[in-house]
Amino acid sequence: AIQLKRFDYDWERECAIKFNDYFEFPRELDMGPYTVTGVAKLERDNINSENQLIEQKEQSENETTGGTKYRLIGVLVHSGQASGGHYYSYIIQRNGKDDEKDHWYKFDDGDVSECKMDDDEEMKNQCFGGEYMGEVFDHMMKRMSYRRQKRWWNAYILFYEQMDMIDEDDEMIRYISELTIARPHQIIMSPAIERSVRKQNVQFMHNRMQYSLEYFQFVKKLLTCNGVYLNLAPGQDYLLPEAEEITMI
Repeated sequence: AIQLKRFDYDWERECAIKFNDYFEFPRELDMGPYTVTGVAKLERDNINSENQLIEQKEQSENETTGGTKYRLIGVLVHSGQASGGHYYSYIIQRNGKDDEKDHWYKFDDGDVSECKMDDDEEMKNQCFGGEYMGEVFDHMMKRMSYRRQKRWWNAYILFYEQMDMIDEDDEMIRYISELTIARPHQIIMSPAIERSVRKQNVQFMHNRMQYSLEYFQFVKKLLTCNGVYLNLAPGQDYLLPEAEEITMI
């Protein structure tokens, strides 16, 4: 995560301030030049006798630390001024299929909607800050006019993910999806154990259903709808088969 310097404190006016200046950030970021290895590469012209040692150290560090390339996966945006405002996020859909295009979503409190942050112009308008030509009402001319205004909504925190880790995860998912069971083996349960387990399961389900409010409401409605089966006709001393089925539910 990279936190941008958007907020500060003005000691002369004794108030918090926000910087809405234009700041452009890449979708893919290479941190190699900012590492010890990258600095050593830049200073290689001034190092003669230690070149071999540095190269050996670079190889060992590359084997242990991995790559230095990162991909943008999320942006936290602040909309407003230093004294007050609102936060919302743009997040890329992760773990998508290789043949599918990545989708960005805007998370604004309880509202989640798909957005076009894959478009560079949209990214610039929503996250980079700076100025834009906005339509405002001119009280002198009594009409609408265009003026340069500050974008008070801009990126505050950037979230990057290591690209090598993404490739490794995709490889692992692909490997797991291709796994198959070489020798399928079905465990045979003893008939006595199977009957005992089934009996316990049926008893558990009966207790769970019969002592629930939903069950009593269901039975009451069922009896109301099928009262003709439960009322004995004159001279009849037994229930119909349909009524017996209802009582066994």
